[in-house]
Amino acid sequence: MKLINSDTQYDYYIDYIQGIEVNIKKDKTTNQIYYSSDSVAKILGFNNADDMIQSNSDITNAFLDGMNKGLVI
Repeated sequence: MKLINSDTQYDYYIDYIQGIEVNIKKDKTTNQIYYSSDSVAKILGFNNADDMIQSNSDITNAFLDGMNKGLVI
């Protein structure tokens, strides 16, 4: 992961999985890591998070569960 920005609450990183750009942020207080929903969708083969939600109920349920728990940005 490469640190690309920082503010008082988060460190922002970029990384690549199989050539796909992944945007990540890390909470400085809790060390919780958050992955961009669009990045996750692209890794799973979708154009963006909206396409992922509309295309597959299993992935949609996992994604929405992550949003409800605050694990997806």
